[in-house]
Amino acid sequence: MCGWVVTRKLQTSGYTVQLNVKFRKAVPTTEPELTIRAKVTKQVRNLAYINAEIINSKGEVCNEGEAVYFLMNQEKAKEMGFLHCDVEE
Repeated sequence: MCGWVVTRKLQTSGYTVQLNVKFRKAVPTTEPELTIRAKVTKQVRNLAYINAEIINSKGEVCNEGEAVYFLMNQEKAKEMGFLHCDVEE
């Protein structure tokens, strides 16, 4: 999900520098619905800090984490195969 935020919201490519995850509750494969959220909480130069969480169908936070992504400049992202992602308003 954090990678999706980088490509869709920040319109570039990147890679994970750091990932910290807290496993709060098990997520069974029989879970009828999961909500997965992620958002950029801070961006410093070419580093993006992204918080993410997985919430079960009861509204309980099962997993939460923070990823730090190194963001590639547009030229390097293009070299790596990223052109752009269409986004909805």
